[in-house]
Amino acid sequence: MKTLIHEKPYLLSLVIIIALSVWMLTGNSQETQMQESDALDEKQEVTSTPKVKAIVSQAQEVARRISLYGQTEPDRIVTVKARVDGKISRIAVERGLAVEKNQIVIFIEEEQRPLAVKQAKAELEQRKIEYQGTQQLKNKGFNAEARLAETKAKWQEAKTRLKQAELELTWTQIAVPFNGVLNERFVEVGDYVVPGQALFEVIDAEPLVIRASIPESEIKHLKIGMPGKAVFLNKTFPGQVRFIAKKADEQTRTFNVELAIKNPGYLLPVGASATLELDIENIYAHQIVPSLLALNNKGEMGIKTIDEQRQVAFRHVDIVSSNNEGIWVSGLEQQENIITLGQGYVRDGDKVHATYGVNNFSKTVQATASDSPVITGGAQ
Repeated sequence: MKTLIHEKPYLLSLVIIIALSVWMLTGNSQETQMQESDALDEKQEVTSTPKVKAIVSQAQEVARRISLYGQTEPDRIVTVKARVDGKISRIAVERGLAVEKNQIVIFIEEEQRPLAVKQAKAELEQRKIEYQGTQQLKNKGFNAEARLAETKAKWQEAKTRLKQAELELTWTQIAVPFNGVLNERFVEVGDYVVPGQALFEVIDAEPLVIRASIPESEIKHLKIGMPGKAVFLNKTFPGQVRFIAKKADEQTRTFNVELAIKNPGYLLPVGASATLELDIENIYAHQIVPSLLALNNKGEMGIKTIDEQRQVAFRHVDIVSSNNEGIWVSGLEQQENIITLGQGYVRDGDKVHATYGVNNFSKTVQATASDSPVITGGAQ
């Protein structure tokens, strides 16, 4: 063998080249197999990881609005009562009509009252003459102090009787105390009334008042003069807060609040159910569609997001408000990866493969009236 190698040394080189080629081919094959194995493992991992769609949501500053249920009420309401007795002789205004301050609505028969005024005037004149005569006697030096005091007192009494007689005559014509609407009438022509008996009711519905109750947790956000809205009759009416109770209702622990709105011509009704809407503070919130809401095992409402480890994170949220484009929720970070499709098939802590889409929510939409969201269940 050695003789052969000495005689033909090129054979050794050939053997070495063949050995190196075999070793290189074997090594490349193993490396290829390892790469293929790694790719297969990665493919299997992607295949086994749930796929979801998500958006990157940025919090926006919106107005947190509260909606309170109440009803419309008049600005003022009064029941006008009789001050003298007598028979109703005339009714000048029918129910439901607008009336002006000092407009006469009901007439009571005057009877002997004009005569009483005439007699009171005559007595007053007589008492005046008596007092003046006594005054002249005193000025002439006669001792008439007692007589002077007596005639003066009688003169004053006559003045009082005349004033009372004139008032009783005036009270036979019953007028309204302020501009408004004759809402109700309790007597008819021919009825005999006595002092203190209710005759009619007048309401002043300009402005119209919406009265509601606000929870004690929200009362700190209100102030007199702040703007608000009233929703009733399928319309929205702007107004201002004019009253905030300082004492809570002992039963409900809520505070009365009033919003005044314009009501020219008294066209808006009193006693209608209404919703009072108040923007009480600005906060940062995310806009989503109600279908993204879910409940976890504890019954908490929230949405599913994706954290930095690509894992599902259930985040508790509070509904701030809603509008036609969706709902606004708080309780999230300034920026969140929100799952929009497939959230019902993944649980909190699951690793997911997410495809991110475009966030179509408007970035300039102002939050509006608070409504109840649609709560959907699903895997947590």
